[in-house]
Amino acid sequence: MQYEFLPFSLSKKPTTPVVEAGKESIRMGVSDLNYEGSLVQIDFQVAFLFPSAVADRYDDLAEALVLVVNDVEQGDCIALKTIDAFTNFGRDNRGAANMRAPAPQPFLPRGSLVADVYRGGSSSGTISFEAPSVADRPTVFIYMVLENYVSNVIGINLHKKQIVSFS
Repeated sequence: MQYEFLPFSLSKKPTTPVVEAGKESIRMGVSDLNYEGSLVQIDFQVAFLFPSAVADRYDDLAEALVLVVNDVEQGDCIALKTIDAFTNFGRDNRGAANMRAPAPQPFLPRGSLVADVYRGGSSSGTISFEAPSVADRPTVFIYMVLENYVSNVIGINLHKKQIVSFS
């Protein structure tokens, strides 16, 4: 899949969704969808809140998330790390692994999201890619992932320029 990706921003926006502590870990939203010819452009926002037992494994939790874009009609998929390209302050070991401690292998079942202490934040970005609209149903799906935690899935019907959120 050929794509162009504008840098992530880790600042909160008015369209950033809200995460319910103890009920979900990642919530994704799309604030703008443009589709001209076969070029798709999606502006998205993500909020995340993880129990400290998960979050403390990472130096920078926001940069540990992965954006997944799946074009089922074309049988193509991409996965991108969320790196804050606007500022490079903070960790002075950029380029090194972002983990303080590895996740248990194999991944344990997720278990309860209820915790005494949480760490979280937000992220947003814009991605564009080529995708012909051939079906009147959602054919492109985007979501965020960290370990075995997955956000709500956003389905995009290019034919109608419609956004469908699957909780």
